[in-house]
Amino acid sequence: TPKPSSAASDVYKRQVLLLVSPQLLWANMSYQTGDIIFHVSKSQQSLGIQKATKSRYSHMGLIVNKDGKAWVLEAVQPVKYTALQQWIDRGVERHYVVKRFKTNLTVQQKQQLSKNAEQYLGQPYDLYFEWDNRALYCSEIVWKAYHDALGIELAPVSYTHLTLPTKA
Repeated sequence: TPKPSSAASDVYKRQVLLLVSPQLLWANMSYQTGDIIFHVSKSQQSLGIQKATKSRYSHMGLIVNKDGKAWVLEAVQPVKYTALQQWIDRGVERHYVVKRFKTNLTVQQKQQLSKNAEQYLGQPYDLYFEWDNRALYCSEIVWKAYHDALGIELAPVSYTHLTLPTKA
């Protein structure tokens, strides 16, 4: 579908909805690099994200095991690693869901995935949900990491109409 031209505050942005992907399964309690974690954020934009994506969840990240500890690579200000428990504690009622790709990733694939996602560390958070690498939002990082590192398209990228503030 072509992207329609739009007024300054009415824009079409790509949204990645990973919850509906049949390629993901519930993950067990032993988290692996490549697992995808979801929760409801306490941020001011959480409800808007839930409405726009028609999802119960408003934030997600990529689990990466480093130095014997589970971390979440996430898009906040800036993109960074957050300790898994700290990430869980930030969610509403500490509720979260972890999903895993149906086919177990090899060690090499996990390394490629985390290396690809790490290129975004330090990038700013994308308040305008644009599909570029100058600034990133949470599902954009996860989608791009899987796609660019492993050639896996977790879910089709679609355009959703959002009314967003204009850039200053």
